[in-house]
Amino acid sequence: MRVLVLDANNPIFFDLAFCLRQGADISIIAMSSKKNTPMRWSLNIDKYIYVENLLECNNFKKVEAVVKQEKIDCIIPIGEQTCLGFLGTKKFIYKDKLILISDYQTYFKAINKDLLYYHLKENNINHPNTVIIKSTANDVLLESISKLNFPLIAKPVRGIDGNGILEISNSKALKVFLDSRTINQYLLQEYVNGYDIDCSVLCKNGNILSYTIQKGMSYEYKKFTAPISLTFLKEPKLFLVVKKLIQTLKWSGIAHIDLRYDKITDDFKIIEVNARYWGSLHASYAAGINFPVLHCYLSMGKDLELNSFLPIQYYSLKSVLTQPHHLIKSFIAKKKSYTQLAMLTRDPIPYIFKFFIRTYIILKRKFRQLKA
Repeated sequence: MRVLVLDANNPIFFDLAFCLRQGADISIIAMSSKKNTPMRWSLNIDKYIYVENLLECNNFKKVEAVVKQEKIDCIIPIGEQTCLGFLGTKKFIYKDKLILISDYQTYFKAINKDLLYYHLKENNINHPNTVIIKSTANDVLLESISKLNFPLIAKPVRGIDGNGILEISNSKALKVFLDSRTINQYLLQEYVNGYDIDCSVLCKNGNILSYTIQKGMSYEYKKFTAPISLTFLKEPKLFLVVKKLIQTLKWSGIAHIDLRYDKITDDFKIIEVNARYWGSLHASYAAGINFPVLHCYLSMGKDLELNSFLPIQYYSLKSVLTQPHHLIKSFIAKKKSYTQLAMLTRDPIPYIFKFFIRTYIILKRKFRQLKA
């Protein structure tokens, strides 16, 4: 099977390429709008194709040429906006080769927090109490906001990766936020007293075929960001909430669903849906579920061997280097533990390249500060 991966400059491609390579019959062709990226020198890809402004210009003709020339069987767009671009156009002639994915309207609904909120509310699916701000605050809006209990979380409707999320602790802070916000469309949600937990799924027509549930064990420093170590665990109550969401959306393809456990109500609430591959794909692989390979096989109509995920603990390289005591405790407790090192040692060049680029940028920034 020959797979074309778009957005090859996306950081997620590192894990994605590793997982795809574990499929014995899969060849990987990568396309990127950046000429030199760490993944250009990856041992896991067979060919790297640079096309200037590939995604920005929705240059479908060049993608079509590569599909024809390389005899591509399956196309994987990584980023959500790239997925929307290919789902929404009538110009692309190889839509049948896109990896299994939901239709444009469903996909758009899932990744936009306001539309997702309406869907959750309409279908009585657990979610935090929410008010959507779409314009200047008026009396009706203020009355709705007044019914929310502090503290609140404010997040942009179109925000990603935790960017733009704010904590609002009291009415004074709320007034400052409403008067000074630069983005018109925001969600205001009651803070859920509990913890973050995620569910990754592979689905077809509203049925979950494979999944994992994982909870962060440690974080680097910043709130509302991804954890650097994970524990995989069974949570039947959470799965029922996710199952209802997937069924009502009639979802197809993969998704990574952010939830939060509510200590007060003893239930799980859906926070948002990431309709793309996630940064902990290798962790999912370590837990026994190779989502990219299963996704490709499902898209090609192949029979799948579906297994339950393993209850393991996973430590990223950053976790091993900055918080080694967590891994040591895990080994002492004789828990099944895996690290990112296994993946890095099998394909070290991109990571080394990335390390030198990052070091160069940091040194350059510090030199400018000293010069100023």
